[in-house]
Amino acid sequence: MKKNQRKRQALWRQYRQAVKRWDEAGRPTRKPEDIQRIFKEFCEPCAEYKRSLVGMACRACGCRVNTHKDGLFNKLAMATEDCVRGYWQGMNGQQANLPDKSELESIESDSLVATKSFSVTFPHGLGDCTYFAHQLAMYVKRGWRVKVQVNPSRVPVFAALEGVDASPRSKAEYPRCKWPSPGRIRIIASNPDSDFASNKASRSLGQSPLPQLNESQKDLWDELVSTRLSLDHAVSDETWAKIDTAFDKLPRPIIAVHTKANSYRRRKSLGEPHTWALYRRLAKQTKATILILDTAISINKPCDKRIVYLHRDMFEPDVIELYAILKRVDLIIGVDSGPLHFARFTDTPAIGLWNWPGPFRHCVSLSLPRKQTLNLVPAESRAINQPRRMAWNLVEFPKNRLYDIRFIATQAAKMLQKPIVIEQHNER
Repeated sequence: MKKNQRKRQALWRQYRQAVKRWDEAGRPTRKPEDIQRIFKEFCEPCAEYKRSLVGMACRACGCRVNTHKDGLFNKLAMATEDCVRGYWQGMNGQQANLPDKSELESIESDSLVATKSFSVTFPHGLGDCTYFAHQLAMYVKRGWRVKVQVNPSRVPVFAALEGVDASPRSKAEYPRCKWPSPGRIRIIASNPDSDFASNKASRSLGQSPLPQLNESQKDLWDELVSTRLSLDHAVSDETWAKIDTAFDKLPRPIIAVHTKANSYRRRKSLGEPHTWALYRRLAKQTKATILILDTAISINKPCDKRIVYLHRDMFEPDVIELYAILKRVDLIIGVDSGPLHFARFTDTPAIGLWNWPGPFRHCVSLSLPRKQTLNLVPAESRAINQPRRMAWNLVEFPKNRLYDIRFIATQAAKMLQKPIVIEQHNER
């Protein structure tokens, strides 16, 4: 009996402290429609929600939760407060007509200090996890603590973030991130300022269950594009030695090639005939070692020592080993799939191959600008390409010659060349 009484008293102190924080902040109040949405979507279905003759409350924090518009009688109305389980976060609201502050003079001063935090499930592939990690870096920068559940093999992707606790997915999942489907994102061709809303890597910023961000879309877009993360600290000395030992046997330069996507394979992939033609053309035109990253190759290996299977001739890499490989190669060539997007963690030059003309599934909606990436795109998308040519490093395939093998190899040879420095001499 005494134990339950002490627990109720502790919960009541937390509620009074929440009211105090809300009062000291000027009593910012959520809009009625936001209160209704949070209550219906999160609180009412939650196992911690308790409804009795006395009232409606959360057993996790001890606060009253209902649809009342007054923050004195409803935690959901306080825009300063978050869910202690991380299912919803504080949002900016309009100021309401509330009782005078003298009603709160009896509130105690000692209690727990809330920490900004949220939890989310992100069950997507390597490329999407790369961009989501860069999103979370923006929240960590603003003082948020994040718990994220991902597929077990993707946990190391979030090792670059100190404020993020990544764990494998379990049955007790957190709220799922509303990651947009690429086939439903349409690019406004003539308006580059709309890229924030038409890019899947930025569109979910500030969308539930992620907390809202107060900056403008332009500022958020510029911050996301300029965010840089590294996984160097997650790579052990043994892993670096393993990669270096394997690469010491291969002639330089080394080009990592990935031409077969895991999802939407027919739409994204290069195709077997084009793939092998590309291998041979690259080996002939660049004199480089071709490191094949694909796991499923149905054609026998050609008799060329400079064409090497990573998975068959070397080893099966995990995510961190793949990162170390991408750091050590001289060039990456890939379709819209994990390795091309994962290269964002590195400074290695890359060539992206995009074959989908029109306003859907363009690199502008499926990736982020990167200084070291050259994107080869269809000429049929010129209305989209021209306004964004410089920001995205867009180069069009020859007209009606999509995935031109000779053209791709020529671009690769140019990117492998050392930069030419032109010295300026002042004539006297």
